Amino acid sequence: MRPLFDLSPFLNQKVSVERYDGKGYVVYACGKDKWIERYWKHFTTEPRPALYATFCSLMLWNEFRYIRRFHQPFLSIEYIMEGELWFRSGKRAFAAEKGDLCLLHRNRNHDYYFQPGKPTRLMTFVLHGSGLTPLLQHLNLDRTDVFSLDADERMTEIFDRIKPFIHESLQDPRSGEINAGVCYELLQFLAHAHQPGPLPQDMCAIRDFLEESAAGPLKMAEVARRFHLSLPTLNRKFQQTFGMTPYHYRLEQRMQRAEELLMQTTLPIKEIAFRLGYTKPLYFSAEFRRLRGISPGSFRNDRR
Repeated sequence: MRPLFDLSPFLNQKVSVERYDGKGYVVYACGKDKWIERYWKHFTTEPRPALYATFCSLMLWNEFRYIRRFHQPFLSIEYIMEGELWFRSGKRAFAAEKGDLCLLHRNRNHDYYFQPGKPTRLMTFVLHGSGLTPLLQHLNLDRTDVFSLDADERMTEIFDRIKPFIHESLQDPRSGEINAGVCYELLQFLAHAHQPGPLPQDMCAIRDFLEESAAGPLKMAEVARRFHLSLPTLNRKFQQTFGMTPYHYRLEQRMQRAEELLMQTTLPIKEIAFRLGYTKPLYFSAEFRRLRGISPGSFRNDRR
């Protein structure tokens, strides 16, 4: 795995709409939609479990292919078994190589780039469910984009166990239970395999402070002074620890809290903006649209 600083391969593609679900999720693409190997798709029986997979596949891409997803409504787990996958999540881009695992989180924008002349074997799982986000947070996977795994046998074992329970013809309600159980095992395995080292105490204290003060005005220069750091040092150390600047971390906390209030309450959007510390509701709506690719009202309507 290596970071990519030249984003031109993602920015210069001429794409067209390949899929639109009418709820804000849009897929743009170019290149050949040609893959080899196996494919399963399943919309689980009702009631749907709190965690479930709707898709798993083993693909071998051997042609140029570029995919851009806006406001992806699911978690996509991509394990590189051979070759190389370039991907972008937000403003960060990576080249994932053999043995790397990518977590493309939901409610974000993502880009894939399969290069011509570089055959890439890819194992994919697509996960949904109301319990997905809390579980990722509990397992400390919610802020992880990519890490080295190198566990072909274990990933193949999990793949082979879940694939019989991802099929549209299944009507047995137990299939949903088994599907959910294997998904939970998969995330537990990834969390144990990831196991980042102990986080610096000073950065954890700053993170906790940012979470506690998510609502209300706050300048990063004030945070730096509070913790006896210069602003450049604060930004550098925090980004090294958590993968984003403290400003963007706090902003993401606000957006996650906004999503919870939009889905779980009937509060007016104006009231939600005030609760999150925005003095101008229109600015909150514009910022939510910029970061989530959809207005707060549309986000709420799509999830009712």
